[in-house]
Amino acid sequence: MGNLFNSKIKMKLTYHTDFPERLRFHQEMIDEFIKQGCEIVSDGDVVLNVDSIHTKGIKKGKKLTIYWEWDNYMSLGKNKELYDQANIVYVGAKFYLPFYPPGTKVLYTSVNPERIKEIDVPKFDYIYVGSIEPLPVYEDRIKTLDGLLRSGREVFITYGSQDDYVKNLSRGKIILNILPKAFGYTCVNLKVYEAMAVGCLMTDYNPILDEIAEKDIHYLTLDKFGQVSDEEIKSIKQASREHILKNHTIAHRVQQVIKDIQERL
Repeated sequence: MGNLFNSKIKMKLTYHTDFPERLRFHQEMIDEFIKQGCEIVSDGDVVLNVDSIHTKGIKKGKKLTIYWEWDNYMSLGKNKELYDQANIVYVGAKFYLPFYPPGTKVLYTSVNPERIKEIDVPKFDYIYVGSIEPLPVYEDRIKTLDGLLRSGREVFITYGSQDDYVKNLSRGKIILNILPKAFGYTCVNLKVYEAMAVGCLMTDYNPILDEIAEKDIHYLTLDKFGQVSDEEIKSIKQASREHILKNHTIAHRVQQVIKDIQERL
């Protein structure tokens, strides 16, 4: 994707977050801002605050302050003191816009397709890579995985280090995902995008997924567990990878943010 800036435009931008678990994603966002012509500084004209910032608080830009709230299914628009300090507020899905102030925008998560891509490794029939901590948001995930493990099918569950993450995703003919849930709501977790970039995703269905992908074309649903042919897997893998490259890369998101900034400055 091309550079949105002309040669006369420069922007001093601060990227502010307090979520080390997503450190690699954040660094890739920063790298893409640099590619697009931004200068990354500690005290910028523009500050992009990325959830979670609750221990550090929001950081104000000299000209523009942005807040991107990721976990909308838990926040549900309750952080009014943060929204009031921001010139631009982003949420992760259209579904949650009614909970937020007028003018709030949607900014979906995304992947770096140069890093998140299939690696040639031996494969299990099904693999789940991710957290299964005994937390309320993962209660449904744990119950669902337990049922799948009891099915008699070859299901491998792992977490591993960040360095092994893409390799582990690649170890499944089908990559399992169960959406996190809280207070009756859910979100499209980052793994949905990552799994679609790597292989054949199978996840529990929620209408919120319709915002970013098409069922049975870009991913499969858990009701098809144990019923998928190799031809279907191949078709889903190809279609989902192409879909990610066309619509859901970090470059797409950074360019959207830059466009919104330019409209406000």
